Amino acid sequence: MVMSILLQKSYSSLSYDNLDFSWSDFFYITVPLLVFIILWQFVIDKWLKKWEEKREK
Repeated sequence: MVMSILLQKSYSSLSYDNLDFSWSDFFYITVPLLVFIILWQFVIDKWLKKWEEKREK
């Protein structure tokens, strides 16, 4: 009886940890991706402006 309760508790905490871990993984993937996209947009924008200037000359 006590063993099953302990097992359930450890299992529930484990599943919670797994859930938590997957969320942190999600953030570790999306945050750098968002930063990369924002920087990429900025770089492309600057590059396009330079290219436009060169083309006009």
